[in-house]
Amino acid sequence: LTLDNNVVVSRSVRLVAGVSPGNIEDVSFGLVTADNTARLAYANRPTTSPTVPFRLFYARVGLDNATVVGPPLPLSPGNGDTFTGSDGFRPIPSLRVDALARSHVAWAASNDSTNPGGIYYALVKEVSGQDNVVIGATEIFGRTKRWAHPNVLVNAASDIFVFAADESKDGAKAEKQRI
Repeated sequence: LTLDNNVVVSRSVRLVAGVSPGNIEDVSFGLVTADNTARLAYANRPTTSPTVPFRLFYARVGLDNATVVGPPLPLSPGNGDTFTGSDGFRPIPSLRVDALARSHVAWAASNDSTNPGGIYYALVKEVSGQDNVVIGATEIFGRTKRWAHPNVLVNAASDIFVFAADESKDGAKAEKQRI
């Protein structure tokens, strides 16, 4: 969107090319102006079946051409058709880019009414021109509650906060974890 005097004067909509095929939902993104890209975390499942969990993916997308740079990286190691732990039915990823252009991602795993789900965290950074998952799917909130809606905040390069809602009780409450 382009704004002028509190009015939207133009907008540009483009289909992102090169993301993993499937049913994509719950996109979170951050911008890196140094290389003119957006960093995306998104939920994807290979089918529209509600019984198949979503896997989490990460991609870097050029802002000039809306094309994925390099292959999308899986953040949850599931196989796409059965639940394996860090994938989920409404993962709602949260991505934040820190001052070193590293991407911090948190998401909810298996947060349906029958399976308490944990909150997972992963870190992606560029190494020798390639995006790499340097901290793989790490459960940071245990499966004792039905966690949902995580939000990751970067206080400093090595000081990360993750907040999430506890939906297991009436009157859901938020809790935090410092990584």
